[in-house]
Amino acid sequence: MNLTVPAPGETTVRVTLDFGTGGEVEKRTQLLVDSRTGEVVRETRFADNSLAQRLRSLVRFVHTGKEGGFEGQFIAAIACAGAGLLVWTGPSPALRPLAQVNARDFRG
Repeated sequence: MNLTVPAPGETTVRVTLDFGTGGEVEKRTQLLVDSRTGEVVRETRFADNSLAQRLRSLVRFVHTGKEGGFEGQFIAAIACAGAGLLVWTGPSPALRPLAQVNARDFRG
């Protein structure tokens, strides 16, 4: 449960209830509660949002692999390893000639 403290003078409090494990945005519900009476003014579930809002909410967890469980994290790890390999192999063709030139200069 996440409670957003209202600014002075506001009459509502925003409460977010998370029924998942932290990476399951489809299991979140947002409540707008009247701070004077405690009555729920509005309840918004994941499915109530527009398609664009649902996709924006999912992007972070799909990107890190949390949305897909172990399989999603495994795919994200493979993608990360591939990106690391590209970083390692990208500059190496440009640096190889420089290393050979420097080696000839020191042989005398």
